Amino acid sequence: MPLKEEIGLGSIIREQEIWRFYPMWKARDFLETGELYLTQVSELRKEDPQESRLPAVLQESFSRLQVSSAARELLNEFIRVCEEQATGVFASCWFLPGSPSQEERMWTKYGGGSEGGLVLITTVERLISSLPDDMMLSFGIGSIRYIPPTMSYFEAFHLNEYRSAPFLLKLHDHQDDREIRVYQRHRGPLRYPHCLRPRINVVKLLQGIRLSPLCSEKIQKKIYEELIGYGFPKRLIKQERLTISSRQLKRI
Repeated sequence: MPLKEEIGLGSIIREQEIWRFYPMWKARDFLETGELYLTQVSELRKEDPQESRLPAVLQESFSRLQVSSAARELLNEFIRVCEEQATGVFASCWFLPGSPSQEERMWTKYGGGSEGGLVLITTVERLISSLPDDMMLSFGIGSIRYIPPTMSYFEAFHLNEYRSAPFLLKLHDHQDDREIRVYQRHRGPLRYPHCLRPRINVVKLLQGIRLSPLCSEKIQKKIYEELIGYGFPKRLIKQERLTISSRQLKRI
């Protein structure tokens, strides 16, 4: 089993369906190479400066403690080391099916919008089993925990395992992303700038493919024919309206 860490998945069953949205230009790269694009988490700070940062109340509380300068420096170093994991952690982000409005937002922002795209449908178990089984690679999977921008020290302290994994913390503003991350820890030179591209088992991964409901029928047909050209069986490709069935959504 390639998985070495699991954080925050206690209430999520292994059969839970999860989705990965792609505009077509990104989908083609994945379908042609079989490589899962994992972004360096620190790069995500270009969109969200608070990405992979511990609640500010922790550092503020430490600064008020009546301790020696050496002890305060040690506490600040703890926060720095935790937050700098962002440079050595690379993540692929997946969506836990939610409401139609949340899904529409994801199609618009990440799935190509009216220009067309697709979503890869898998499950937590399928995603884990598709990862390369290499003892040299350190994969984990975790559910993003959404926190308010201001919180008490007591609340921050009880983040428990998330305190040492701030790359799984995001602000409440992003909670409609309903994000699960598969991630890899990596130190050393990178083959590609700011990302890792492990080759995965696409057959094990895929439970289905859905075409964007936001694009025209003409674009949908073109994407459908392209997928058939890649050799995907018709039974895997779904063209549906923007709804979620009770079978697809296993609420947690």
